[in-house]
Amino acid sequence: MIQIEAWAFLVSRNQYVDYRTIVAPEFICEAKIASVLAKAAEGDLTEENFAWYREVHGSKIGDLTLVFRVIQATSKNTGIQIEAISDNTDFAEDRLLKDSFGREIQLIEGIALKGVGLEILITQSDFEEIHHQLIEKYQEFWEYTTSQPVIPSNSFILKMKGWN
Repeated sequence: MIQIEAWAFLVSRNQYVDYRTIVAPEFICEAKIASVLAKAAEGDLTEENFAWYREVHGSKIGDLTLVFRVIQATSKNTGIQIEAISDNTDFAEDRLLKDSFGREIQLIEGIALKGVGLEILITQSDFEEIHHQLIEKYQEFWEYTTSQPVIPSNSFILKMKGWN
C-alpha cells in the first residue's frame, strides 16, 4: 500500500462572493498564495469516476499536484436549504444553488500534493470523503457577504494500492 501526504482544498462561490479559494492546505495559507488554487483548479463539470489532474510549477512554495473534481452545488450535496420559487413547497428537495445573478454554482474540490510527476489514483470514495471534510466549511462560506480569510486544511494520509 502506498501512502501519500495530501491536503484537501475547495474553490467555489456563494450568493454574493465570486469564485475564490475557500479551503487550502495550511502551507499554502501560510505562504499567502491560496489564489493559485482558484487559478489552477478550473474546468468543466466532471463526469462520475473522472477527475482533473493539474501540475503547478514554480510557485512560491514549490511544485504542486492538484487532483480535483468539479460538481454542481445543490441543496442536497451541500446541506443548504434554499427556498423554492416556482412551486408550492417551502423549501426545495434538491435544487441547484445559484448566486444573486441566477448563475449556477459549482464546487471545485480535491487534493493538493507537494511535488509533481506523481502517479496517483483517486477513487469516487476518496472524493466523497474529501467532500465530507469540506462541506461544513462551504456551509459557513454560504452565509458570507464579503471576502473572508481562507480556511487552512490539515494534511491526511491518502492510502492507495500500488499498480504496475
